[in-house]
Amino acid sequence: MHVKLKKKFGQNFLVDKNILKKINKLIPRKTNSIIEIGPGIGHLTDLIIKNKLSKISLIEIDSSFIEILKSKYKEFQNILIINKDIMKIDLLN
Repeated sequence: MHVKLKKKFGQNFLVDKNILKKINKLIPRKTNSIIEIGPGIGHLTDLIIKNKLSKISLIEIDSSFIEILKSKYKEFQNILIINKDIMKIDLLN
């Protein structure tokens, strides 16, 4: 899958599997839910879903990735995909 980086969003895609695994290991095991900001096409999400959390919220500003994420994770009832700028979301409500 070829995707184009958009400078206006400051996009950088993390694809190094060793780094992704290290990040995933940092998630506390007692956590029931997580918010992933800027999941892109889901490289980190692919690991996070293995943690069997009750809720995973993916917040992605780039609408070109939303259909990819929806298609990729359509079988997962615990994943919420939000197409918004994280800076414009009230996380307290």
